Amino acid sequence: MDYLEYGVLDSYETVKGMLTVDLINRDQNKEFLKGIPRHDMEDLSLIYRIRINGDDNELMADILFTNKMLERYGITPEQLHHDALETAGRKEPLCILTVKEIMERMSDMLGMPALLEIPEQEAEYGFSLYMATNLSGRKGASVIAYPEFMDKASEKLNGDFYIFPSSVNEVMMLPDDGEQNWRNLENVVRGINKDSIPSGEKLSDKVYHYDSRERVFEFAEKYESRKQERTEPGHSVLGDLKAFSEKAEKADQSRQKPKSRPVSSQDVSL
Repeated sequence: MDYLEYGVLDSYETVKGMLTVDLINRDQNKEFLKGIPRHDMEDLSLIYRIRINGDDNELMADILFTNKMLERYGITPEQLHHDALETAGRKEPLCILTVKEIMERMSDMLGMPALLEIPEQEAEYGFSLYMATNLSGRKGASVIAYPEFMDKASEKLNGDFYIFPSSVNEVMMLPDDGEQNWRNLENVVRGINKDSIPSGEKLSDKVYHYDSRERVFEFAEKYESRKQERTEPGHSVLGDLKAFSEKAEKADQSRQKPKSRPVSSQDVSL
């Protein structure tokens, strides 16, 4: 059924309540991204769709939002971005879970006792991971674009954190304790993508970092470069002033010191 042809989507006010967002890899979808509005986040792109569900919440249509539709509805890309995130956040709210919580939910669904007991203070690498997705778990990686995501995640993870693009359905997060090496983390992501993620669900081989103090989302490699620049000694105005002051003080002392007079024969008494 052509919903546009039959006038179902004539009103943007109606469309606005059906908007949602997906996150895909920009470099892997260059042709697909031509002619559609998008919001870029490093090598990822947020795209917009109209999802129509039936009375039983069964998906009836999934329509890609195009630049022609922007013209049809007379809206800007900025308005579309704002409205789509607002609707998606309301219909598919953000979920941030620990590995322990994920296991507990799986156990409840299967009607089984806890699969693994994890102490509350467990600090092992695997159990300091968190997962972020939406309520349905479908195309949930897009939650990283939600306006509240970075603040809520940094609060839950107690500061800076790394983001692993697990798949288009979710992302994994790891608190930044200052000990991780971004190259090692990306090797892990590449291995998982190669061995465990279906090609249609792969998001990226990159690892991302969120700097909660500067409020910057970026490649982990970029963050490490910025951190290195902050710690390396560089040009300092205060240092220049101190050096100038010391030089001026030495020159002043030199001027005040009495000059010695050459010894003549008249000064020598026999």
